[in-house]
Amino acid sequence: MSCLTQLPASIRDSDCTETLQVLGIVLVVSFFVFKRLYRKWTEKHSYAVYFGEGDDQVNVGADCKTVEIGEHVLDVMIRAKRTVEVESANLRFTADTKHVQHPRSDVEKSVIAIVEAKDLDLSAPQFSSKHDKAGGYDLKYSPASRRVAGDFLRIRIRVKAKQEWEGYLSFCESKAYYRHRFRVVKKITITSQT
Repeated sequence: MSCLTQLPASIRDSDCTETLQVLGIVLVVSFFVFKRLYRKWTEKHSYAVYFGEGDDQVNVGADCKTVEIGEHVLDVMIRAKRTVEVESANLRFTADTKHVQHPRSDVEKSVIAIVEAKDLDLSAPQFSSKHDKAGGYDLKYSPASRRVAGDFLRIRIRVKAKQEWEGYLSFCESKAYYRHRFRVVKKITITSQT
């Protein structure tokens, strides 16, 4: 430590040279490790998933989307938190937030499934979608769709919900998952008393 307090004279001291070299190597390695960790963190925090509420309005305050049993058309609004280029992604319903660790957390198609998905801003050949055999949809962009921070991927999905359920709508891009709570409830019937 005395080598550091006596800079720049200690640079010529042979005892201090090794210490300063080791310190320099540690600083350089630390820089690259932190840079890599930061890049991984930003990749995992690139999007936020919301639902549209008609006329391009986004309900950012709702922590859960609730629908009745039946078929629904919903606009999923996926906001980029930084500039991204989306080449492929996946939308599906999952039972928990640990989808990466538990790949069997997909919800059975007999409970709820996405039966159609389309991008509201792009059409073929720039955008295509297909069933992923797990009740979700694979989304493909060719060429990659560029979104700057604050821009939305606007995906219209048609959902068939066959029974009560609570879980998540999951958006996956580059092996990172982003979710929004989702709930299916029984149809509410109002009976009038005469």
